[in-house]
Amino acid sequence: MAAYTPDGYNSFIITANDTTQPDDRPKQLNLPASPSDPVYLWAIVVQHSLAAGGPFHLSNVTDGTGEEQTGPSGVVIVNTRTATLPSWVGIELINEFKFYDECKVHYLKSSFGDELQTVYFYKLPENRTS
Repeated sequence: MAAYTPDGYNSFIITANDTTQPDDRPKQLNLPASPSDPVYLWAIVVQHSLAAGGPFHLSNVTDGTGEEQTGPSGVVIVNTRTATLPSWVGIELINEFKFYDECKVHYLKSSFGDELQTVYFYKLPENRTS
């Protein structure tokens, strides 16, 4: 899940998929954590989860007209102020982004050394309580 505020802040959380990666999402854990919880189960959750946030700005933004996607693309740069991975606090995350399917789907593509990571986000239905 990713959230971008109009005043220029971003936060995101990425976890293993409950459907396709159930072994990486132990259902027996809950909060508050119990001293009797197996540490290896918490390690599985931590290994397969990442959250971070901070101020962001965009660059090289296009409107997607005439391209294969049906929405904007460009680069989003996040100056992390908080992260579950302590080594990420204070770094600059640079991600290529593209929107597809009339902005219902977007992906972020990042390079970490020799490894390229791509994460897909799907727009959730509006949460209206009327």
